[in-house]
Amino acid sequence: MTALLKRLPYIGIALGVASGVAIYFTVSAMRARADKERFLNTYEGQPIPEEGLARNPAGVNKGDPENAYRDLRRIYGALTAFRARHSRLPKTPWELLEAGKRGEVDLKNEDYINPDVAHTDNETLQKELKAGKEIGLNQSYGFEFCGPMPDGKPVPVFPPEDKPVVWASSSSYERDNARVHRGLKNTHKLEGFTIFLWSNGRITRRNRGEKLMVRESKNSWRPFNPAYEKPDGREVISEIEFYRRLEQDKLFGK
Repeated sequence: MTALLKRLPYIGIALGVASGVAIYFTVSAMRARADKERFLNTYEGQPIPEEGLARNPAGVNKGDPENAYRDLRRIYGALTAFRARHSRLPKTPWELLEAGKRGEVDLKNEDYINPDVAHTDNETLQKELKAGKEIGLNQSYGFEFCGPMPDGKPVPVFPPEDKPVVWASSSSYERDNARVHRGLKNTHKLEGFTIFLWSNGRITRRNRGEKLMVRESKNSWRPFNPAYEKPDGREVISEIEFYRRLEQDKLFGK
């Protein structure tokens, strides 16, 4: 009994320490849960409302496709004039612009800038524009005339009339309508279209979602063009299905 009485102060200290440790871990766990909740319910510092947060409000403005048609017509005229003069296509978009500066073709820097690109879903571009940067010469159009083709071959200089190839394109009118929801889940509503300039001078549209995607590997997909390549046993799905799997976290690792 005497020995127990002598040990009571130490037992009291031990209980106090244990109680303090329990309180510390309880508070730490509460803070960790609060931090996790804040992380899952905010996006780039903005609180996520119940209906979700639009990742690109600027995309509401659809723009005017005539801006792209005008530029693509000028680019087509410049490409055909360059080809007639050099019997080849330009190696880079800048080579075509340089030919314009020399007066060999009718093309100016502004023909590479579509103001409607300011409404795209490109978040990096949106941040640059908000920071006061101007639209760059390489941000409005895809210059497919530089190659290679989807099958890896060079772009033909004189493609057959019945098999034209894409020389340039505009994705300025594509819309993901992406929203981030609490828990950092993303949803998409594909709208809009891509504009293509062909080697025969035609300008066509393809609605968003109609593009095909092919699985290259367990964790890799890319656009698929059935006009130039075959699946060869690889999985091919529509862009709509691609985004559906992305939202359900079923796109990779299968």
